[in-house]
Amino acid sequence: MVSFEYLKASAKRSADSLQQLGDAVRTADDFWDAIPIFMRHIPSQHPESVDLSKPPDSSLIFAVTSLSSIARCLTRENLVTERIQRSICRNWPRIWSCLSFLNDAYTKSPALHEKVAEFQTWLTCVTSYLIYGVTSYAGIVGPVLKTPGVIQFIVDLFYRTAQTSMFDTATTKICLATLEHLLRISDWTSTYYPTFLETFEKVDVNLAPGLIQGLVLCAESKKMPITELSLGLRVYTMAINFSTPLRRTCVAQYSVYWMIAIFRKLINYRYTQDEFSEVIVCLGDCIIYLDSTFHARGHTVVADALGNRLLLLMLRLVPLFFTVLPDDPLYAGDKSRGAHGVYFQLLEDIGVESVSLSVLRALSKSWREIEKRGYYKQFLQGSPKQVQSRWLQFKEVVEERLALKDRWEEEDRLNPCSQCGSMHEGTKKMYRCSQCQISYFCSKRCQKSNWEEHREVCQELYNFRMMYRTPCLDKYEQDFRMFLIAESLRKHEKDMISDEKAYRTSNPSLSPHEPVIHVHHFYSVPMQREVLSIEEATKFIPEEPWLQDPDVLTGTHGMFLASFRKPFRSVEYIVTKRDLDGHVECRCAVEQYDDRTDTVTEEEAELMNNLSAQALINWDSEKPQ
Repeated sequence: MVSFEYLKASAKRSADSLQQLGDAVRTADDFWDAIPIFMRHIPSQHPESVDLSKPPDSSLIFAVTSLSSIARCLTRENLVTERIQRSICRNWPRIWSCLSFLNDAYTKSPALHEKVAEFQTWLTCVTSYLIYGVTSYAGIVGPVLKTPGVIQFIVDLFYRTAQTSMFDTATTKICLATLEHLLRISDWTSTYYPTFLETFEKVDVNLAPGLIQGLVLCAESKKMPITELSLGLRVYTMAINFSTPLRRTCVAQYSVYWMIAIFRKLINYRYTQDEFSEVIVCLGDCIIYLDSTFHARGHTVVADALGNRLLLLMLRLVPLFFTVLPDDPLYAGDKSRGAHGVYFQLLEDIGVESVSLSVLRALSKSWREIEKRGYYKQFLQGSPKQVQSRWLQFKEVVEERLALKDRWEEEDRLNPCSQCGSMHEGTKKMYRCSQCQISYFCSKRCQKSNWEEHREVCQELYNFRMMYRTPCLDKYEQDFRMFLIAESLRKHEKDMISDEKAYRTSNPSLSPHEPVIHVHHFYSVPMQREVLSIEEATKFIPEEPWLQDPDVLTGTHGMFLASFRKPFRSVEYIVTKRDLDGHVECRCAVEQYDDRTDTVTEEEAELMNNLSAQALINWDSEKPQ
């Protein structure tokens, strides 16, 4: 057996001995003695360029071997003392200089020699472990992350490994672990998170096809081990969670469809007892992705997910998912609100988006199938009371809004046939074009006859939807939303008197002549109500003229706010006033918009509205005389 002292001496001359020295480090004292030897082979000066058509020279081999040895020592238990952490911090500028040079020189261009390709793979692996090692210790991570370019480097490294080896259980897993433990740093949000987000926003959207291909493999591969599927899901969700452009591109490439396919595959998976825990974690990852996508994308993607039988899958999941005991780490672990909590959140999100006609139509179809096949009783029977209670709550909200939708469609006569102009009042139901979702026709014959006039606008609107930007609500969605508000005011009119009385009692300093505002929160299931003073309401919508105009306030019989979810967890308010004669007027409140939303830009909104208007009036200018 070769002695440690011999390896220290021979490491100056042989890369193999240098590698063996790193393997031989067993104690903190060994690591302390080996650091100067490792650093001796990490150059402070670098050539201007390297020739990718020739094998790397020996100095670069020594440098990467030294970096590899440091990385392996940092990832071993009980080797890194405070003294060693201080030493790594002192040497970090030199380590970083060498590491960034090597990666810039060798990983950003294709290899032109077999040895160079091998060196690139080795360098990526070493880099991944080294970054993981230096970010694992409180005494090192601060100086490392404060180094200009390091956060960008870590994000780029993760995407590079995800793109080339999404299911590599070594390199990709260690890069993923690095990002996951960085997000748990105590002062991460206040110190590094803005830079982290800014870096993710600059990620090249051309990475999306590779990520989608990974999802497709997860969904369609019949022999993929559950460990690889789990890694692929974690890599994908990390890759898109913080990047708005990348998430938007992935959704446009049917990521929700493939995620639901994986969801279905996991529910049908014949797992062993050892695999059960991993399957539950994978299901939780699917739910977390769908939940975050619903929040970011709104009703558009919710309707599509329901069209892929998401609601039925959530029912089928109950017997499997809720066999986990409440004290199990999966129930309330470190994943956001816990796996069960995210399940309930996803169910609530679907209910919240049921204020949209497109979502209600998809829910109506899903609910008919569930009731026809008896799935509601079949899958909820014997489940925990909390699960049954949440589903009952969801069922009541959905059934109430489906009834309102049916009533609104019966009452609404603003949908003339785009070909003949007829409304067929009381005789025939109108059908909406499934592609543009704007124009209405009374029959297939009318739709075909109108196609020449309708084609261009229809395709433009369809392309806009396929960009998966969250579109402005069309006229019918807006009308239905106002109908919901009016019905809510009517339903809770008697409750408003007692609500206002209770609020004034609990706020005695409020003048009896000062008006109050009743708020109906449609972004919760079931809908929540509260009473606010004018001062409190202006904190949410400070620019709203109606709340600033004394004439408006004194001339109303009631002032109301209806709040609806907007993408990225923000809220959209509709302010409603009822005058002394009982007339109701609604308008969208003026508010500050979140720059990070996936909603349309002003130019896109104008285009969307113009196209919608054109689709609606074509019948008037072109209808037969």
